[in-house]
Amino acid sequence: MTRAQNDGMGATVTRLAREFGAAQVKMQEVFDVAVKAVSPGQWIWHGVHPLPQGHELIARQGLEEVSGRWKEG
Repeated sequence: MTRAQNDGMGATVTRLAREFGAAQVKMQEVFDVAVKAVSPGQWIWHGVHPLPQGHELIARQGLEEVSGRWKEG
């Protein structure tokens, strides 16, 4: 999958999240920040599949998104 394809799917997910009032974890943004600190190979295997520490990033960001929505009411 190319970055452009990924970004296109991300735009669709953003639209659907807004339409249905769903929480959204913008994973590309999470990994873009993470790879500035440590090489992409520390987070993702074969450029696509997260390693255990990549899954931890996803889980932590997901919890932050969802818990933020609970606090809002």
